[in-house]
Amino acid sequence: MSEFIALQRFAPKEYQGESKCIWCKQQAPRNRAHIISRKLTLTSHETAVLKYSVCQTCNAKCSQIERWVLRNSPLGWVRLYFYLGSNKGSDSSTIPAYFYDEDQREWLIYTLEGWKSSKTIDSQLILTNEGQLRLIAEHLPDTQLETIRNSIGTATYAVDIRPTLPENFSPRALVDSGRVIVIARTQTELDTYVDTVGNSRPEEELRHRVQPKSTTGSRQHFKWSNENWLKFCAKIAYETLCLFEGPDRCLKPEFERVRFYVLAGASDHHREVVFDEHGPVSHQDGPIPLHIDLTQGQDCPTNFSAIYPRVAPGMHSVVLYEMDGWVCSSVSIAGFPAASMVLGGPDAHLHDLYMLVYDDEMDEFDAVCLAYDPSQPVIALHLEGHMNKAIVRTYKLKCERL
Repeated sequence: MSEFIALQRFAPKEYQGESKCIWCKQQAPRNRAHIISRKLTLTSHETAVLKYSVCQTCNAKCSQIERWVLRNSPLGWVRLYFYLGSNKGSDSSTIPAYFYDEDQREWLIYTLEGWKSSKTIDSQLILTNEGQLRLIAEHLPDTQLETIRNSIGTATYAVDIRPTLPENFSPRALVDSGRVIVIARTQTELDTYVDTVGNSRPEEELRHRVQPKSTTGSRQHFKWSNENWLKFCAKIAYETLCLFEGPDRCLKPEFERVRFYVLAGASDHHREVVFDEHGPVSHQDGPIPLHIDLTQGQDCPTNFSAIYPRVAPGMHSVVLYEMDGWVCSSVSIAGFPAASMVLGGPDAHLHDLYMLVYDDEMDEFDAVCLAYDPSQPVIALHLEGHMNKAIVRTYKLKCERL
């Protein structure tokens, strides 16, 4: 038998008082701040938008964290399959992706453009195992070769050394947004490539036009940062709190560390994670549930569990709840394992228990709180273990059984 509490939908309305920014506490002229990035929804929505509570400067700082996560982490790749319509741009070129072409006997770099489109093969000048230079691309523009040669000749290229690349991955150069990048597994391979290109003549290149093919041999190389992911989720949780309980609630001293933590910006510390067609290559590469205490040294207890709602891939969920005077949140984005946070305490209270849910199949947001109206449909939130007792005790609820 499962125990649950009853929730019902409601329509939150942003408070329009003194219009102070909930991040910097300064005056906040009218500005649109999406609580959950609009790049993670199919269309634009008004439900999860703050218009009076986030200034433009702080919104830009928060966007830097969102941009890091979307451009580097596996979430950027997930976005291509769930939310990217034909009218939305793609950042897929920033995520190194490869597939093995049997005809060329080479790993080829590709990008995805648009919603579930086929692979687009970037022009790439490859140094093969036989010591030959081959320009391989889908359309073979002549300017790419000249751009690569000039950049290597003047040493103005960027370097991307990745020991995690396949052992039979040949070093190469490609042009990305006007910038030449030389990619190799080791520094030695990169040096050999640069010397070979610098000493070769144009007629020595063999040009090959290839068409994208479906293949089982593919890999994606991402960057992962627990800190940036937690900042990304903390930003969402804090702005959700503003939507439900107003900016005055957010500006309380107990949330000072949340503000400081997020506004510090994206961290440069990260590790590389590699996925193939079966998922993470290493068991360490898979995202796991994360927890962080963002209170100010108030001896937050560590013996209670987070509320982890059941969220399908493509859905988003933000839960805000109080547990014995501690304001907590669980944030799950696109079905990734939830990040749980203690936002404030030890005497920080919420008026209610809330959830903000995005359903990608319906393309809509729902806001729910505890059920008060018996005439309205009820949504069950399942509780487990001693977390159930703490929630019941905090909200003075009667827990039902299924």
